[in-house]
Amino acid sequence: MHSQPGDHRPAQRLHCHRDGHVHNSHNANRDSIVYSWRRLHARRGQRIVRDLLDQHPTHSTSSGDNALATSLRTPTATVTCAPASVAVNQATICTATVADQAAGTASIPTGTVTFAPGGICTLSHSSSDPNPESTCSVTITPTVTGQLSVSADYSGDSTHASGQGSTTVNVTPAILNPTSASVSCVPNTLTISSPTTCTATVTDTSVSGAMTPTGTVGFTTNSTGTFTPTSTTCTLAAGTTAATASCSVSYTPTVAGHHLITGSYSSDSTHSGSTGSLNLAVSSTTPPQLHSTKTNVSCSQGSVQVNTPTTCTAKVTDNSTSPTVPTGTVTFTTNAAGTFSPASATCTLVAGNAPKIATCSVSYTPTVTGKQLITGSYNGDSSHAKSSGGFTVNVRSSLTGSVLLTFNGYDLGNIDNGLSQLAVLVNGQLAMDVPASLDHLTGTGF
Repeated sequence: MHSQPGDHRPAQRLHCHRDGHVHNSHNANRDSIVYSWRRLHARRGQRIVRDLLDQHPTHSTSSGDNALATSLRTPTATVTCAPASVAVNQATICTATVADQAAGTASIPTGTVTFAPGGICTLSHSSSDPNPESTCSVTITPTVTGQLSVSADYSGDSTHASGQGSTTVNVTPAILNPTSASVSCVPNTLTISSPTTCTATVTDTSVSGAMTPTGTVGFTTNSTGTFTPTSTTCTLAAGTTAATASCSVSYTPTVAGHHLITGSYSSDSTHSGSTGSLNLAVSSTTPPQLHSTKTNVSCSQGSVQVNTPTTCTAKVTDNSTSPTVPTGTVTFTTNAAGTFSPASATCTLVAGNAPKIATCSVSYTPTVTGKQLITGSYNGDSSHAKSSGGFTVNVRSSLTGSVLLTFNGYDLGNIDNGLSQLAVLVNGQLAMDVPASLDHLTGTGF
């Protein structure tokens, strides 16, 4: 570049370098004036040079091929996901960290990060973090198994160039809660062409974290019959018991014999599948009517001290016109507090002395005082109907110190009619109530 006429100052030349500086040098004395600036975009480089030259009217303008390079700082972008390995449909949190680690004076990056997959998040810097870095996070829920690639694109800001980081998440098959399925049909004994309602009950059997199963159950039969609906499926609905759901279909057998009805639970996103089945008895004629029964309960000691065991026996009698010996089990219950032995409070009937009677016994230990009703419930069998009976046990407190006996007689003149009774009370509590044969008896004693 040459000087204008009349200008006696030596000619000077401006040089634009890639380091972002402009140098004005004199060929004779090698003096230079350095103009330096930062944060210039390349597309503005030539205009800025012209502005600088306009400030020095003694120099003519010139042009060249090299544009000014920008001085944006180059950040590093890293991505981490926690947990790094998840089951399908389980969420993981992925975090992008953008740090200014370039040489020179560092500054905190700002702006946004776009995750794929995951979406956009805005960088923020923690005041407790001494490093020039910012972070932001998104939640990602994988829907297929395998290696999921996660990328994060930093948009840059006025000081920092854009950048990118990536990582992978290992996605394993879902961990499903175990279930159990059971099938019941009412009635479970029927004739050809008679419908029955079959219900599938699905229970989450997890030791902890059990949830109510959802989805559908499909029914099948190993014999011949029709289901309603014809799809043979039903949709589970939550039951009254926690983590349990059930649904029902109607089944009409068209042939006699045993029909195995199977319900198959198809699973859902959190539960594994399971199956249950029931053998349905179908006859060609109406099944015979069950024999009526009567259950009597008695306890060997009608009055006992608290925490003292007594033996309670159930006697089941077939009351039909053609009686047979009842079989099956009897279950005992109490309306108060006490313990049975066995703990199941159930005993199995054994044929008695008469051809239509069966008996069985359990032991009962009351743990509180007062009158307690012991009930024995016969569960029936294939030819005998259910029945139940009860017995009241008087439970006394433990005897300590002196004992007061009280005798009360009632209707002693009606001994022939079986109406006379003698009540014996110990410390005011009924100890026994026996028939009396005296004309009159009452009194107390120590």
